[in-house]
Amino acid sequence: ILICFPEYSKAITEVATESTRQAIAVKTLSRVLSDLKESSESGNFFADREGIIFEESSASGQLPKLSLLGYKLEIGRQIPNGIVEKALTVYNKLREIEAPTDNLIAMGDKLVIDSKPRIIFSLKKRLDYQTASLQLILAQSKINSDPDKSGSNNIESIDLRFDKPVVVYGKK
Repeated sequence: ILICFPEYSKAITEVATESTRQAIAVKTLSRVLSDLKESSESGNFFADREGIIFEESSASGQLPKLSLLGYKLEIGRQIPNGIVEKALTVYNKLREIEAPTDNLIAMGDKLVIDSKPRIIFSLKKRLDYQTASLQLILAQSKINSDPDKSGSNNIESIDLRFDKPVVVYGKK
């Protein structure tokens, strides 16, 4: 995670678990196809926890990566609706429960973790409830999996946007 100190022109890299000055690598997606990995993208930037874009970059190193669909990113502008803060909250919780944190994609009012399994959060609902549900689903999946069979209880996706999360299992 990159810690940003505005009094310096460059960001200083440090590992931190909780900080109000966390940063995230963001890029914009102009469109997303059926597979989220196939997308048209432009511009890589660093943004702080409040969503203010402060630097353009070609590489993000160890920072969490957030892709935004349909946003125009420019240095000095703020990403609206607290999306960055919500994405960092989810990212930190996912790391805490050892869930995948591969690629975060914000699309409208949802945050998609494009990994195995694909996880979908609602940005309009309480994230702590959604992450608690996710933690229970993943724990139950580990308990129910058969260590002798590879791919048993293979979860394809978890959709947390609803009152009762939707879990889709892959083929056995």
